[in-house]
Amino acid sequence: MRKRKLTDLDDLRDMRRWFAALALVSTSIAACGQPPASPLTRSPSPSAAHSSTTPSRSPTALAAFPVAADVTCPDLSSFGLSRYLERPSDSNRHEAVLCDTHQLDRPLALHDLDSAQTIGFVSDTVIGYVQQSGIDLSHASGAIKTLDLTSQATSVVASQAGFVGPVAWSHDQSMLAYTTYAGSAKDFWLKRGAGPAIALVPPVQVFGRGGTEGDEDLVAFSPDDQFVLFVDTSINRLQVFRTSDGGEAYKAPSGQGGFRTMATWAHQGDHMYFRNDNGIYQWDPTSGISSFASGVKWEYPLFSPDDRYLVYTVWDAAGTTHIVVRDMTNSTTGSSPTMRLSSEFLSNVILLERVTKPCDNQGPCGPFALTEDTRTLRLDSGAEGQLPMPAGWGLDAVLVAH
Repeated sequence: MRKRKLTDLDDLRDMRRWFAALALVSTSIAACGQPPASPLTRSPSPSAAHSSTTPSRSPTALAAFPVAADVTCPDLSSFGLSRYLERPSDSNRHEAVLCDTHQLDRPLALHDLDSAQTIGFVSDTVIGYVQQSGIDLSHASGAIKTLDLTSQATSVVASQAGFVGPVAWSHDQSMLAYTTYAGSAKDFWLKRGAGPAIALVPPVQVFGRGGTEGDEDLVAFSPDDQFVLFVDTSINRLQVFRTSDGGEAYKAPSGQGGFRTMATWAHQGDHMYFRNDNGIYQWDPTSGISSFASGVKWEYPLFSPDDRYLVYTVWDAAGTTHIVVRDMTNSTTGSSPTMRLSSEFLSNVILLERVTKPCDNQGPCGPFALTEDTRTLRLDSGAEGQLPMPAGWGLDAVLVAH
C-alpha cells in the first residue's frame, strides 16, 4: 500500500472520502482502501462504532421537507431499516435524501445536509452532522450540528477551530465526543450537556497520516456511557476516558507490538476490544487488559446487537479480503465469500458487507479497492443477498428498526 502524508487540504479531503466510503454511516474521512472514521472512523450516531438506534414503534411524523425529484426510495424494511439517508455515489453531486418506510413515495430533500460531513442518526427524529468551512488549516473551522426532522430546525451543538474528525454521541444523547485537527496538532474533546467542550489531552503533534494497514481514527462511547474511547494511529494513541470527570481510565502503550488499533465495544458491559501485531486484547475497567485471541490481525470488528456474533475482516498478502464470523457462545468461526469487508449490523443476524476488488492504482488505493456493491449476509444461514439500492445512490446513514 502507498503511504500518504497529509500536507494540505486536498490530502485532508482525500482522507475524508477514504473513510466515508468504508462506512455506511459517514464516519470521518476517506476513499478507496484503508480508513480512520465509521463509522461508519464512525460517527454522530449513538455509538461511534455503530450507526443504529432503536426507534419508537410508531415513528414520529416527519416535517414537510421538499420532495426530492428523480430519486427512488427502495423498501428496505425487510433488512430492518425504518429510515435511512441516501446520497449520490458521484462525488460531484451533494444531495441528501431521507427515505422512510412509511412514505416511500416521498423521498425528502434535506438541503441542510447537502454539504454536510460525518452524518448519522442521533435519534429517530434527529440527525447529527458536521459542517466544515475554510480552505486550509489556518482558516478552517467546524461546527457539529443537529437537524430536527419534525420541525426542520437546525442547532449548533459545538464548534471548534480546525477540521473536525470522527464524532460520537452518547447513547442517552447528553454527551458529545470528537476530535479536531488544527495547526498540525490533534485534540480530543468531550462535551457534557450544555457546558463547554473540555480538552481531554494537551494538543498532540501530528506528523502525517499514512494509508497503512491498521490505520484508524475512531471515537466511541461505552454501552453505559461511562467511558469514551479515542483511537488515532497517526499519533499512536488508544485511550479510554471517564465521562464523569474526563480522567484517563486506560492508555495503551506504544512501541513494541505495533499499532494499538481497530477497536470496538461490546454492547453488554464495558468490554472494549482492540488489536496490535500480536493479537486481540480485551479491556474492561474492573479486570484491565487480558488476551482474547492470540495471533489474530483483524480490521473493522463489530459485535451484533445481542453480542452473540463478532465479525471482522482479514486479508492475505495479495489483498484478498473476507469476513470472519465468530459465534461468541461456542467460539466457532465461519467465513464470508472472498472480497468482502464487514460494514454494519442491521439486526442480530443480518450484516452489511462492502464488496472489494483488486487495487487498480487509480487514486489512493490499496491493498484493495472498494466497489459500490453492498450486500447482506445472514449469519444464521450464510445466505448472501443484494441490497436493492437505486443505481448511482448509496446509504449514508441508517436507522435500524430493532
